[in-house]
Amino acid sequence: MESLIEIRHKTTGEVLHQVDATKFNGINLGGLSLREANLARTTMERAQLSGVDLQEADLSFANLSGTDLHEANLIRASLHGASLIRANLSQAEMSSADLRNASLFQADLSGANLDGSKLTGADLTASNLEGANLTDARYDKLTRWPQGFDPSTSGAISLSDDD
Repeated sequence: MESLIEIRHKTTGEVLHQVDATKFNGINLGGLSLREANLARTTMERAQLSGVDLQEADLSFANLSGTDLHEANLIRASLHGASLIRANLSQAEMSSADLRNASLFQADLSGANLDGSKLTGADLTASNLEGANLTDARYDKLTRWPQGFDPSTSGAISLSDDD
């Protein structure tokens, strides 16, 4: 027996979308508008979220490992502490997104726009940053980059005193 999962607005509590499912793992929500949704601490492993509008959504501490967020709108979204291990974020719009302490290990960020994003403490080890825009992205000495990647030449700004 299926049950309904409600995705609610992070401030008003208004129902943005209802899903006939018992869990989000592997779910297809591609192309939906879920602006300002509250998905904090949600487990959505291997979900299909390509082209979804998650502008200003709260995805803090969410498990999005292996999720397809290709061409997703994540402008000003909170992904603080989120697990995005092996996620597809290619061509995603992530300007001013909060990715503090997020795990982006082996994530595909090719062509993603991370302009002005917060990357302090983020793990980008073995991620694909080819063609990504990191202009004004903020990082610190705890941010981990792919081997051989120099964030300063990409326009990212160090907040560390000893960098």
